[in-house]
Amino acid sequence: SHIKNIDLLDEAGIVVPLQHYRLINPSFQPPTLQVIGLPYYYQGSWTSFYHTVHQSEILIKVIDWRDPSNIKLVTELGTIHLGVYNAQRFIVQLESLAKLKQVPDVISSHKYQFIDLRNPIQPRIQLIK
Repeated sequence: SHIKNIDLLDEAGIVVPLQHYRLINPSFQPPTLQVIGLPYYYQGSWTSFYHTVHQSEILIKVIDWRDPSNIKLVTELGTIHLGVYNAQRFIVQLESLAKLKQVPDVISSHKYQFIDLRNPIQPRIQLIK
């Protein structure tokens, strides 16, 4: 199965192949948070990034770090564009996202492509044209 090629990323940013965990505990289930992208893009920032994600009021399912100039999250509210990672701004971005939690009630999630939080003070919703 494809799950054999999955690596796990711990809180400190250490990458460990899933199969190592499975050797110790065959019934080990990987965490639900997925990170896409090469570790060297986020290694120096991972600990603070993960800590902030862990405290988020919004469920974050996927962190897409393939483009370090525009990090994306897949959340319960849809896709979020963050821009370049900045620790202080990321906290504000997640606070802003928590305030937008009512958005799916106003705009159904299939009517917008993503929420642009590069400027967390003025979030933009990119509508589907």
